[in-house]
Amino acid sequence: MLLRLKAYGEHRDMYSQMLEGEVGSRMADLVEERDRAQRYLDTATVILLVLDKDGRVTLVNRFACGILGWTEEELLGRKLDRHVPSGPDPGRIQKEV
Repeated sequence: MLLRLKAYGEHRDMYSQMLEGEVGSRMADLVEERDRAQRYLDTATVILLVLDKDGRVTLVNRFACGILGWTEEELLGRKLDRHVPSGPDPGRIQKEV
């Protein structure tokens, strides 16, 4: 019984190391992919903002920061509905037509 427990422990340690290596490798790949995507976003000369379901900024490019006058840190997590005017009132448009 003791030998089986020892063999199990060694197998578990080996498997754990293998998983940790795989997770580390995948994390490095994801970080590289994220950084590459950010470089693409930062070279675009248009405002690019990604909002979550609550309207908070989760991603912003450098051009947007320059136009809006805020840093990325200031924009991330901010709800823009208080700072950016909404579109025209649909009821008002229909009345004018």
